[in-house]
Formats: sequence, C-alpha cells, structure tokens
Amino acid sequence: MTRTEHLLWILAEECAEVAQRASKAARFGLSEVQPEQLQTNAFRLAVECCDLVAAIEMLVRDGA
Repeated sequence: MTRTEHLLWILAEECAEVAQRASKAARFGLSEVQPEQLQTNAFRLAVECCDLVAAIEMLVRDGA
C-alpha cells in the first residue's frame, strides 16, 4: 500500500467518525456526555473534525 492509499483510508475513516459524532450530537444534543465518557458531544465532534482536517492536510501536502 502506498502512502497516498494509506492516507485515503485514514480520510475515509475520519469522515465516518465525523458523521457518527455529528449524528450523536444531533440526536442527543451537543452538551450531552455519554456514559463512561468525560467530554461532551461538541468536544468529541471538534476532535474528530481536527483529525479529518489533519488527514486532508497530509493528502494536500503530498500532492494528492
């Protein structure tokens, strides 16, 4: 697997994680803290968005 392929898989995974966090936030609210978690849905969504942006930046940096 090439670096670009690897980064594309990471991108796909991060997109799915952002979608899941957004879905939880829409269903239960941004301020909800899920059982056994320390952070709100808003915070967890922001973290996933940062991970997504990082994946995009790596792809762009590599010229993909």
